[in-house]
Amino acid sequence: MGDVDVDMLVLVDPYPRPGEESFADEATIGLGGSAANTAVVLAGLGFDVGVMAQIGRDEFGARAARLLEEAGVDTDLIVATDADVTGMNLVLVDAAGERTMIGLRGANPGHEGSPGWERSCEWLHLSAYALLEEPQRHAARQALALARARSIPVSIDVPSGVASALGGELLHDLEGSSLVAVGAGALSSLVPRSAAEGLLDLGIETVAVTDGGKPFSLHRRDRVLTLTPPRLEVVDATGAGDSFVAGLIAGQLWGADIGTAAVLAGCLGAAATQRKGAGTSLAEDEIVAGLLADEPWPDAEPQWFQRARRLMVR
Repeated sequence: MGDVDVDMLVLVDPYPRPGEESFADEATIGLGGSAANTAVVLAGLGFDVGVMAQIGRDEFGARAARLLEEAGVDTDLIVATDADVTGMNLVLVDAAGERTMIGLRGANPGHEGSPGWERSCEWLHLSAYALLEEPQRHAARQALALARARSIPVSIDVPSGVASALGGELLHDLEGSSLVAVGAGALSSLVPRSAAEGLLDLGIETVAVTDGGKPFSLHRRDRVLTLTPPRLEVVDATGAGDSFVAGLIAGQLWGADIGTAAVLAGCLGAAATQRKGAGTSLAEDEIVAGLLADEPWPDAEPQWFQRARRLMVR
């Protein structure tokens, strides 16, 4: 549950300073939105995935729905409206692969929910963008409450912008989640002293703390696991975090141990930086397979890679 957007990706070199102009080397229009990206990766891993969201009844909305369907994602719970345009992101990527994003949320915040989603749901994933504005916030909170009442596991991805905008207001929504993913720089907006343990006190099973291409950590009551992902020359970082979260969800659904899930998530996140754009660009797994076939990372155990390879073969 979350936003479905269209991304307008523009590769620029050099990146213009304020008041200046630059020329694009390449531009594409594709699928975007954090929830949509995670859904696409999960579908690529073989899961039956549907998306709850709202799009405009316009050309971009039709394009987004078509791309989701082509990626194997069920769109029956996506609502179309005439009241607003489909969400859009202008994504500027510089020569180093770093992205700068300007977002128009469009029809997303007007989503009032998609009844019936819970009938065949085994896992609810929420992009915290859905908690920013009403009425989407109310719909998201209703979905979280229903999931917890039915003992459906919940994961929540908390982008830095949402953490800084809502701060401690988010804590009630995170309570009791199976998985919460948050950037290292955003932790201080949520809990004192930037300590992931403060989130574990909310009854969260696993807290994943990421920091771009730097080491990431998974925190549980009985263990903290820190891994260093492979260093790769970044083509485009768009969607890397969404792919990482999809790997953690897949690991949970497959019943993998924490190390195997971490390796799978790290490889999916790293692989996403090797593709231009997000959305359907994230679904291809050749790069993931290559990363899993490489030598294990210095702080990872070889059996985690072996188990992750077996899961990917499924």
